[in-house]
Amino acid sequence: VVIGYIADVDEDVSLKFTMLERINAVEIGSFDKNTYGLTWETIPIANAMDGFRLRSATCANHCLSHSTCASCATDDACGYCAVESKCKWTEDTCPSGFDRVGECLDTCGAATTCGACTDRPGCGWCHTTGRCTA
Repeated sequence: VVIGYIADVDEDVSLKFTMLERINAVEIGSFDKNTYGLTWETIPIANAMDGFRLRSATCANHCLSHSTCASCATDDACGYCAVESKCKWTEDTCPSGFDRVGECLDTCGAATTCGACTDRPGCGWCHTTGRCTA
């Protein structure tokens, strides 16, 4: 199955496969018009049978979907901007610089005790370093 170019951001395409008796995998390709490269993502057969949704997004919109510094820090394309309290695409700017290592200094690093740290969503206390990290 080939689905053409999705021109608009936040456009959805819903897919559900019902005849998968001879199919081992479902793959979705993403075309990069700058490099003419194609990147494939494998969709598990169970998900293909249950149905799934594809959504077009820009990198900036994708990063804004992370609601915490901790989830932002796990995404290589994104960085947490503490001064703006949001996850941004690393090609954007952040006056305070991006937290890319997951310390989330604005939310986690400010906690100086284990109790204060574990009260903050997405944070955990490291007994070895005595620091609160995401």
